[in-house]
Amino acid sequence: MTTFEFMAARSIVLGTGAMTDPPSLRAGPSGAVLVEFASSSRHLDLDELMEAVLAEAIESGWIDDALLAQSGSQRTAMWLLRETIPEGEKRRNGSVKHDISVPLSSIQRFLDLAGSQVRSYDADLELSVYGHVGDGNLHYNVLVPPDVDRLEFTKRMESSLSLQLYDTAAALGGTFSAEHGVGRFKKHLLERYGDVGRIAAMRRIKTAFDPADIMNAGAVVPPLEMKSAR
Repeated sequence: MTTFEFMAARSIVLGTGAMTDPPSLRAGPSGAVLVEFASSSRHLDLDELMEAVLAEAIESGWIDDALLAQSGSQRTAMWLLRETIPEGEKRRNGSVKHDISVPLSSIQRFLDLAGSQVRSYDADLELSVYGHVGDGNLHYNVLVPPDVDRLEFTKRMESSLSLQLYDTAAALGGTFSAEHGVGRFKKHLLERYGDVGRIAAMRRIKTAFDPADIMNAGAVVPPLEMKSAR
């Protein structure tokens, strides 16, 4: 298995809405997964293998339906749908993005707990959830309501609901930032959720190689002397 991507039903609607020629993918309320396999063996028929696995999964009630790419263009269309979801969010007025990661065994638990937190905060909020389930990374995005200022909404979310979601991820052994790192905008979150010993080690390494904070200035952690000066 080389790919295991999750796409919530709402995310699929957003992605297909931003495409000129979307694939005929219809997902139920639980969403869909994009799965790929590869093999170096000439003797392994992956299509035949997938058909057998999917048939058993459907009989067991694990999935409702499946679409198997029959050509390179169909595969490209499926990937394009996955990659167009962010554009679909932008066209709808944007989203407040949460690049969280939790252990594989805790993904469903996070989805359940986070969903309850969002509903308790504001039952009218909509979500766009997708990501690299193979490594526990979920883009758990809260859609900005129509006719609401995106920057003001983002500021309000980041000081309230976002922290609740990050707390939940941390309680499950996860992290507030996975694929996209810390940079400048999440430094305060690193201080809040990061391991004290690791942060101290990072500062010492930064001080040893870049004491004047020239390389990627202002990102992640400052050198020790600069931190004390502030």
